[in-house]
Amino acid sequence: MVVCLDKQSKRDEDGEIESQAVYFQFYGRRVPESPLLKFEDADGKFARRLVRALSKGARKSIMDLRMARGDSGSWESKYEAAKDLKCARSNAYRHLDEMIAKEYMVPDGGRYHLHLTAELTIEITRAEGHNAAHDDATKWLRQYVTYPMKAENVIEVGDEEGHSREDLIEARLDAGLIEEPVTDASMGSILMWRPKKKRGAFKKGSDLAKQAAERRWTKPEEQAELPMATSDPGANESPAVEVDY
Repeated sequence: MVVCLDKQSKRDEDGEIESQAVYFQFYGRRVPESPLLKFEDADGKFARRLVRALSKGARKSIMDLRMARGDSGSWESKYEAAKDLKCARSNAYRHLDEMIAKEYMVPDGGRYHLHLTAELTIEITRAEGHNAAHDDATKWLRQYVTYPMKAENVIEVGDEEGHSREDLIEARLDAGLIEEPVTDASMGSILMWRPKKKRGAFKKGSDLAKQAAERRWTKPEEQAELPMATSDPGANESPAVEVDY
């Protein structure tokens, strides 16, 4: 079994230690891998206490379990609990192991019981509200920004529509918008938001791309025999007529 310890210290301007944290994890061939755990100073000497703050993925999994079976839900096994999680199965077991290690899921009587503290319930409620605001801001941005626009103007209008500045900035990537500086006539820089450009006719797998690839690997003397995609608009394509005088 391999045990990993990483001690990190935070120092002030004078170089004095303000706080210390120890990260702990173990793994091996005959034991299941442990989640990454963080311990902080408990008494200023040698005692350490487990930091029970959940990772983003584990917190989302807690919300899935709570939505599936309520605050006091229970499951016969981790396999059964993993079915209620909206993530990949490998990530599901990793999140469940973290919840068990931090005692938010407690094995008792042959079942795994959800155990939510008051602090975690408040955190989950806050996260649910944030997710709803993020989704609303993302939907609004996709409908409003359909061409390049000044970022500040978008944020001001979004704020008037009830979306906070922080939610709009955070939702920009999920809305498929690109942020780029543009130089105006006075040589000043303006921050613009615009939708991502759609791929053109030469995208991979298109007919034009296949024809270009075919001509690329054909010998010059053979290229004249390949059919062209388009014809010359000025060429006379009418059939030749033979006239007897």
